[in-house]
Amino acid sequence: MRNWKQDIGKIVCASVKKAQLPVYIFFLSFLMSYSSVALAATPATITADFMEHFKDEDKYVATGNVILKNDKTVVHADRAVLFEKAAHVEAEGHVIYEDETTLINAERAELNLDTRTGKMYNALILLKDQKSLEKKRTKIDFWINSDKVEKINDTHYYASTATFTTCETIAETEGRYQAPLENKAFAPDNPDWCFKGSNVDILIGDRIAGKDMVYRVKGQPLIYFPYFRMPDTDRQTGLIYPLLGHSNTKGYEFSPEFFWAIDENKDATLSLDYFSKRGVGEGLEYRYLDIDDKGKWYAYHLGDRQEKKDYFVFKGMHDQKFGDVKVWADINYVNQWDYYNQFAPNRDSRIERYTQSSAEISVPFSNSRAYLLGQHWVDLQTPPALQTPPLPSQPVPQRLPEVGYVINPTNIGPLLFSMNTSLADFMRTGDVNGQRLNINPRLWYSFGDAVQVFQSLSGRETAYNLANTENTYSSNPHRETFQYDAYALTRFVKQYESGTHVIEPSLSYTLSPGYSHPLPLFDSVDINNNYYYTQPLGTYALISRTSLAQFSVLNQLSFRDFSVSARLIQPYAFNTVAAPGHAFQPTSLALWVTSGPVSVSLNEVEDLNTMKEQSSTATVSWKLAEGTTMSVSRYYALTVPVTEQYSAGFATALSKAWTVFGNMWYDQNQGGFRDFALHTVYTAQCWGLDLLFQRKPPDTIHPSEYSLSFMVQLKGFGGLKLYEYSSQFQQKQ
Repeated sequence: MRNWKQDIGKIVCASVKKAQLPVYIFFLSFLMSYSSVALAATPATITADFMEHFKDEDKYVATGNVILKNDKTVVHADRAVLFEKAAHVEAEGHVIYEDETTLINAERAELNLDTRTGKMYNALILLKDQKSLEKKRTKIDFWINSDKVEKINDTHYYASTATFTTCETIAETEGRYQAPLENKAFAPDNPDWCFKGSNVDILIGDRIAGKDMVYRVKGQPLIYFPYFRMPDTDRQTGLIYPLLGHSNTKGYEFSPEFFWAIDENKDATLSLDYFSKRGVGEGLEYRYLDIDDKGKWYAYHLGDRQEKKDYFVFKGMHDQKFGDVKVWADINYVNQWDYYNQFAPNRDSRIERYTQSSAEISVPFSNSRAYLLGQHWVDLQTPPALQTPPLPSQPVPQRLPEVGYVINPTNIGPLLFSMNTSLADFMRTGDVNGQRLNINPRLWYSFGDAVQVFQSLSGRETAYNLANTENTYSSNPHRETFQYDAYALTRFVKQYESGTHVIEPSLSYTLSPGYSHPLPLFDSVDINNNYYYTQPLGTYALISRTSLAQFSVLNQLSFRDFSVSARLIQPYAFNTVAAPGHAFQPTSLALWVTSGPVSVSLNEVEDLNTMKEQSSTATVSWKLAEGTTMSVSRYYALTVPVTEQYSAGFATALSKAWTVFGNMWYDQNQGGFRDFALHTVYTAQCWGLDLLFQRKPPDTIHPSEYSLSFMVQLKGFGGLKLYEYSSQFQQKQ
């Protein structure tokens, strides 16, 4: 602030050179008392270069560097008129109003300092982000520009016409608010993006809404919304930005959503998908969270005119407690095998082989539990009848239901005892189905220090009641067997000044008698709890006698900038009657190397009897430069037909704003080039652009699909998918 006392002193001295000293002192004191006044009727103070008091009108007129303070409110202006009793202020010229939640720059304002309400003209308003400090998230400020704004209360604003954005404004970058007395003439800002509309209603912490809203980029109109509403909280009822796009296979796409905050612990999202070439999809997601239960459920239907069929999706999760009783469900159901391949936005969903739905009730006891379990599988592979050539059907067994009793590991002297007992009903269309009783007790014993030895002995009784056997096996087969496992491990460690060397050799042995008659194959229990079992392997299982020893050694070197680990596993089968001379089973080698910016991993399985590679997975990744990485992978499996797949990926930060990353997948024996995705992301101060070009591979019915989509990320507003284009190309045969 200027030294107004010196200015006044100069004026007085120049005009009263011949005045008496008492008169001079009296006149100076009179002027000073009006240049800094504490008002009695309201807890406010006003200072200015010059001030006049009109007692009859109960008002103060202040001119030049005016500052009004009232509690936590401050007003700056070139000129202001204050009506003391009404606490009403009329300010003009570089007006700046600030309180705890708001910062306003205006040409003119009419304000009430007590109620903190009023009208601002040609105003730029900053709604301060109060949530960033509490939640430790990125600060998000909202800027509003309007010819006339009405401040209804501390949190409520209304403007007949306004623009708003979260972009940093000219006012902020030029420091207009940091030095208010040196501010510049008001001029409207031109942010990177904004929304402009009418009847704009802003309730801080609740909503920002308006009509005839236009999304603008650098002042140019881009998208029109007849009605716009954005929640200003994490959970607030309102419309969510619609997805807008175009696809050569689906046509024009319009996907609006509506969020419904039902309660503090319950909400729902209603969605609509319109595809001009395919049809209309309707979705509903419901979420809830309580003390004893939580979950979310999603239901979706799409009537596909092109495929002439209906898609139904039902997914959900529920977890609940009734005292000590636990109930949980994880449901993933889809009625058409090709839904995810047609409509899933990501590759992981498109390559799923099955979807599994499970539900369980678990009742705990002191050292055991009883349960009721149900499981249902949906096969997402192309139906065998539609493949070329057509293949026989392999229906998946459904576990509906299973009851069981589990005894947790319990000490019996030096031994540890556990037991699993279950009775399951398996349903399978067009194939063997029925019930199975399984009893599986187990004993553990361990000893040793330098060399640790672990042993276990388990018994198994399995009995079946089968239907639809078609003379493959009897209606009531049963199996009695046991399995003995032993495992010995030791560890050698050598510490050096620059690193560590670790060697861990181990030896294991497994013995299990075989069973010469075929048994139905429902799950891993039917093949001695094979941990590598994937559903399904086939219709029946033949269990051979197992007498297998396995030697393994881990060798690990770790230094500051270099590390290497290798694990070698060599099984040896004593039961070589079925394959004489093949006692040595396939050898496994796992290798991990990290050296500076390069890392290598390798998992190799080799049959030394035939010198054929059984399977391998290899990945090489390296950091080419700061912010740039690449990786290449190969997967091979000696299957029928042989599987040989390659993938590559990269990520690079071209600058602080631009990032590009991509992935591709190639199948040597199954159609060649498969999936491809190229992702470009641009990040600015208040917005971002997400550009995605991707390819979906064909199946036996649908051709490959190429798509291009744009996603705009607006700070504080989430994502806005502006445009998507895709076209299909029939692969050349």
